[in-house]
Amino acid sequence: PNRGAVELPDESGGEARSVEVPASLLDALDEKGRMAVQVLVENHSVSTADLARSLNLSTARVGGLMRKVKQQARAEGINLFSEEPLPNGERQYVCSRFNHIGDGEHRAKAPGPQ
Repeated sequence: PNRGAVELPDESGGEARSVEVPASLLDALDEKGRMAVQVLVENHSVSTADLARSLNLSTARVGGLMRKVKQQARAEGINLFSEEPLPNGERQYVCSRFNHIGDGEHRAKAPGPQ
């Protein structure tokens, strides 16, 4: 499949490494979604307020945007990021190094006929 390289910072302080993100994921996201992925990758983690500032969105819209990004990534088989609560009530989005579901992760099955 077509893939695009995205630079991912090394947590140990070493050189950034290139990570393959499926082009189909980037193509499926709107402009704000692609920008959110880029900000997340560049910073490794980002708070709701910081993401809102970077994307020129209200903080109230960030949660919905990130849910949409996460759903689309899951549909592509990628565990894109995790969310952690901050003491001030905000969410912190933490890059998951784009682990492919199947490498220890399990995709939730869509409800079907019983």
